[in-house]
Amino acid sequence: MHFLKNRPHARWLCVLLLLCAPGCEPSGAGPVIIAAPGDGAVFEGGEKITFSAGIDRAEVEAAKIMWDFGDDTAAAGCTVTHAYDMKGSYAVRLSVTDVLDEVHTDSISLAVASSRFIKTGVGGAVLPDDAAQWTAVQDVLTGLVWEVKHNRDGIENYADPQDADNSYTWHDDNPETNGGDPGTDGDGTDTRDFIDALNACAFSGFADWRMPTCEELAALLDPQRFNPAINTACFPATVPWYYWSSSTYDDFAYAACHIYFMGSPAASSRALFNTATNHYGMKDLLYHARAVRDGAADGPVGGADTQAAAGN
Repeated sequence: MHFLKNRPHARWLCVLLLLCAPGCEPSGAGPVIIAAPGDGAVFEGGEKITFSAGIDRAEVEAAKIMWDFGDDTAAAGCTVTHAYDMKGSYAVRLSVTDVLDEVHTDSISLAVASSRFIKTGVGGAVLPDDAAQWTAVQDVLTGLVWEVKHNRDGIENYADPQDADNSYTWHDDNPETNGGDPGTDGDGTDTRDFIDALNACAFSGFADWRMPTCEELAALLDPQRFNPAINTACFPATVPWYYWSSSTYDDFAYAACHIYFMGSPAASSRALFNTATNHYGMKDLLYHARAVRDGAADGPVGGADTQAAAGN
């Protein structure tokens, strides 16, 4: 560390950082490089990609390691994972600030060959990624089709079940699925009313909409996004607040799982993120709702043939 010869305090700080920054491997090719993935690598939408920093510790002891993935998301750490939602080319930038506040960078480009989230119209018609209007989104990873919200203007409109501002009490009068407690009935303002309204009008051409399970709803969360913790290019008008699931709490039938779509920027791992965003609340509380349906029976979405049909 030739630039620290006359800075014994900084040299000791470097030693401390060396012990506290596992996962950084010496690059052997300069102060800072992106060790993985390689420049020009190609991935699929939704595929988890491992990004690793290579740091020459003879020159730089990292005080801050930041990744910019080129899709309005970022992460911190020597080794991180990220998945892209949409097809396209992305510029990835690694930025390392050492203990002397000097910034070192490296960048690569990569390609995503398909989209995880597919915009769909009435009857499940596949739309291009840049479509200005769509009624639902299909998740290629799960096959599930999700209702899309609109009209987030701070005014509830229960005559429109798609209205983003509507909030509902939890209600399910089916004893086989309500965990032993039907929740709180409302006059057009409970989750059963919400689902019934969508199915009554065959929203987007289908009448099999339902409330998602806790696990299904949590899969939409993106730990690298915040306020809201979801890709708003696919799910516009999402309110950064709680959304009901269909899952009753096993230990207390009067409570159900709701997912916190504000997110948690302080969570350092997916496990901590899930802890911060998955909660149970009493069924008489007013929270938002997003409907889902099982879209696998409509045929595969997201493969090469579908992408071609969508004009991508």
